[in-house]
Amino acid sequence: MNSGFALQFVGDCGRGKTTRLLAIADRFPGASYVYLPEDGPTPAIAAGRPLLIDEAQRLPRRVRNAVFANGAPLVLATHRDLTRPLRRHGYHVQTQQIGQGNDAALIERLLNARIEASRLGPGPTPRVTSNDAKRLSDRFGSDIRAVEFFLYEQVQTQVMTDGEVRFID
Repeated sequence: MNSGFALQFVGDCGRGKTTRLLAIADRFPGASYVYLPEDGPTPAIAAGRPLLIDEAQRLPRRVRNAVFANGAPLVLATHRDLTRPLRRHGYHVQTQQIGQGNDAALIERLLNARIEASRLGPGPTPRVTSNDAKRLSDRFGSDIRAVEFFLYEQVQTQVMTDGEVRFID
């Protein structure tokens, strides 16, 4: 990534901003990832190319100005559009609104990929059907995190009670 370039993912909680940051971090060996907690002190911001900042809306102004003045390529996950301060520091900014594309088809694809990734060995795994995904989308909208939390609770309850996994009853 070039200096002076910022990519920001803007969206509500649970829509996939962090997932995108972590996928980018995996593809760039020189990347640095930092998560800014809601409470507590701001962690040290390591140098990285690119520098990935999760919850960037939490950057204190002084720290934000120092980071943006560096000119390093940035990838931000944020709930608030940071285009204006980025441009003031000379950045070319690309913004992606995250969440609008989180439809039933995406939910089905994501969940089945995550189930496959958590496989412990050979054999069949449960699958989220198109119908399941549609019902989850109708219930939770674009909030992938809420879908995953709901399914986690469903699976845990079923394993403890009858040993059979059904995603939606």
